Amino acid sequence: MIRAVLISVFFALLASALSAASSETYSSERLSARLITAQEDIAPGTKTLSAALEVTLEGNWHAYWRSPGEVGLPPEIDWSGPSEGWVLLGQTYMRLGLYTDAAVAFQTSVARGGETSGAYSQLAEALIAAEDGAVSAEAQAAIGRSLQLDPLNPAATYYQAISLQQQGNTGGARDLLIARLERESRAAQWMPSFVNLINRMGDEIGVEPVSLDAFVEPPRGPSAADVEAAQAMSPEEQVAFIESMVDGLAARLEEDPTDLNGWIQLGRSYMVLEREDDARDAFARAAPLITDLPANDPRRAIVERMLSE
Repeated sequence: MIRAVLISVFFALLASALSAASSETYSSERLSARLITAQEDIAPGTKTLSAALEVTLEGNWHAYWRSPGEVGLPPEIDWSGPSEGWVLLGQTYMRLGLYTDAAVAFQTSVARGGETSGAYSQLAEALIAAEDGAVSAEAQAAIGRSLQLDPLNPAATYYQAISLQQQGNTGGARDLLIARLERESRAAQWMPSFVNLINRMGDEIGVEPVSLDAFVEPPRGPSAADVEAAQAMSPEEQVAFIESMVDGLAARLEEDPTDLNGWIQLGRSYMVLEREDDARDAFARAAPLITDLPANDPRRAIVERMLSE
């Protein structure tokens, strides 16, 4: 049992340990574990990483070391790792700017059975970054496979548009991005990058810029009628009214969990209602959506601050 848990957490711990002397602690009902590295950072091209795996067992759980006796089993670590672990490792390499290493990690994930559209689009991104933005034949093959598995994958569509632009078909690339946006009715995190690229391409070929509002309706708060109705309510009725609106937002976010602004709005609403556990959960749901935001994006600071309090 201990071996199975160690295998499942090893790659997650490794990925978080790459840029720090100690990883975040993984905790379960059976154990807590973390990786402690011998160095603070990894230089590009590093082939060997020295690290110790520290395991603290909970309650009456126990494990054996190299000499388990006649009835025990020594701990084992499966270095091959599940495909999900290689994806996590690739994402960490991307954040560190080790694009070639990231591509190798994503290729390993695919080879180990992780043939998903997302894995192929992340592979394409790493290959393109490793070539300073140029779409190689290998990257184009990854883009094609990603779109074959999921024709609506926004990342794959984005890189396909870049490929078309580099082939001299800027108009076709722009049309591809617009066609993808037109398939959506709700705002999503990836849409602003599409609009930015569309407008850069438009400048290149002399086409008027577009705005995101042309494709999706901006989020709306309570209407004037809602506000007027709320003012006539008793304090208890007002709280019930607000909670119903907040619950409606929560239900919508379960259907569209990529809406970063929605999660932030939900978290703030829960704070107003003094539902602190729910607020923290909402900001935790927002956390994965800020990973690729610029460092100066105020939404990043909001989520990080709320999760640290």
